[in-house]
Amino acid sequence: MDNCWSTFPVTAAASAPSDPRILYAAGTELIARSDDGGASWIVMPLPEGTRVEILRVAPSNPSTLYIASLNDLRVSYSAGVTWTSRSFPKSGQFLRNLQVDHTNPNGIVGAFLNFCFFECTGGGVFRSTDAGNSWKSAGMTNKDV
Repeated sequence: MDNCWSTFPVTAAASAPSDPRILYAAGTELIARSDDGGASWIVMPLPEGTRVEILRVAPSNPSTLYIASLNDLRVSYSAGVTWTSRSFPKSGQFLRNLQVDHTNPNGIVGAFLNFCFFECTGGGVFRSTDAGNSWKSAGMTNKDV
């Protein structure tokens, strides 16, 4: 990986809460994993057009990853080898932040906003218990966060 850093712009990084030796770094269309605290890296492709702005590792399972940009959310259960696209809540247009539950790797909370010019509704804090397949309001809706 040392030779890749100059051509691999890192836009997000995370460590596994359950094992600090496991590190991830991601950028445009690439993600890298280190199992030895950064001494060596394995670089894997991401789906075409993926630009990572948020990278989260599930605290209870270091193989469960979430990557996101403003309008794209994906989950991997294979430490970044394969990815599944997920949806946003209907009233959440852009993802601003994401957190993973400490005990349930499928439990996530997202802060969403909507961009519009006149009399818009939407945005807020939403919770998913199925890795972003479905969402429920966490009590703060119609607020851009």
